[in-house]
Amino acid sequence: MIERNMDVFFGVRFLASEYSTGKKHGGRIDSLGIDENGSPVIFEYKRTQNENVINQGLFYLDWMLDHRAEFEKLAEQHLGQSPNDLVDWSSPRLVCVANDFNRYDEHAISQMIDQLSSYDIDCMRRILFPSN
Repeated sequence: MIERNMDVFFGVRFLASEYSTGKKHGGRIDSLGIDENGSPVIFEYKRTQNENVINQGLFYLDWMLDHRAEFEKLAEQHLGQSPNDLVDWSSPRLVCVANDFNRYDEHAISQMIDQLSSYDIDCMRRILFPSN
């Protein structure tokens, strides 16, 4: 649902789902996108509170910053524009979506924001409403 509506909910154009970080890093980024300002965006989703969504998201953010050319190529393939005209690396974003976050998660994010003021890190609580 989030991937189909990234542009509406977050102002982000969808680029990829379950994006592999390769053998060395051995992971899959849940979703990748690029926002209306050209900032790269990583989305990480978890169903429960204790799945380390913050740590995993930060790991992937670090990976992305080390693999800028790979992200730029992906953006160019999907959006048909030159990466030089499209991607702005001055403020990459991380969006973590989970049922809940504990006080340690919230503290870690506040510390990260203080240390890394150029990054935009959002924690979104997922709420399921009954269908009837």
